Amino acid sequence: MLAIKNIISWILDPKNRSLIISAAFIVILFLLLSTCNRVAGLKMEIEKGKEESQRIVNNYEAAQDTVIMFTEANGNLVGQIQGYELTVKELKTEYEKLFGEHEDLKKRPPLTITKVVTVIKDSLIEVAVNSTGDSTGGELTFSDSTFFSEGNWRNLSGTIPYSLNNTLENPVIPGDGSFEIGQSLSLSTTLTKDKETGKIMIKVETPYPGVTFSSIQGASILDDEKNKKMWRQARKTWGIGFDVGYGVLIDVRNSNVSTGPYFGVGVNYSPKLLQWGK
Repeated sequence: MLAIKNIISWILDPKNRSLIISAAFIVILFLLLSTCNRVAGLKMEIEKGKEESQRIVNNYEAAQDTVIMFTEANGNLVGQIQGYELTVKELKTEYEKLFGEHEDLKKRPPLTITKVVTVIKDSLIEVAVNSTGDSTGGELTFSDSTFFSEGNWRNLSGTIPYSLNNTLENPVIPGDGSFEIGQSLSLSTTLTKDKETGKIMIKVETPYPGVTFSSIQGASILDDEKNKKMWRQARKTWGIGFDVGYGVLIDVRNSNVSTGPYFGVGVNYSPKLLQWGK
């Protein structure tokens, strides 16, 4: 009872009024911060839910989309299709085919991944053919080289041996030909994300003429949400450490309250919402 009387007397003592008001102010401020933290967390969860729903819809639309071919103003051929936005888990399960044969990607998932299948329709209008030989036979040789732009060219050469038999109605007997083709094709691939819809668009461009992109697949890889959640749960809101800042200073010896910079050791409260990083 004596302890309770002393506490009541201390509370009713006018000299301690400033200290009590400051303590009440700190408690109210703490409650307000805690409430704001919870409200902000709920808003963030709702927004995350909307984004996740839109991502699922976008991925479904991407699965139904087909490649669109068109020509840019600069003459380059462009293939465009909607891409996926996947988590690491999804990339390793439902969309595992995007990995292809790249086993190393399964250990170190990329930020983006694309697969492009190209079909090149090229025709030679006229190629000079050289013939060397004698009355028993010889060979036909040809060579053609075309340069379109830096990194886009084609070289074609070949040899067709033949023999002659004048006793036959058609005296030319062709042998097995050998052909060599060298080709270089440059591709520029970009992935863009629409800010409003969240849709991923894949655009593949090349200056090589006569190209068709029969298949384009790709995805932008999200951070694994489970890993993010694990790190967030590991955050601590309370702790003990060194403090540096500007705030309310209370002298408990004479109940003086003032404001100013401070440095010291104390108990810290940091809402998870105000913590950055993983």
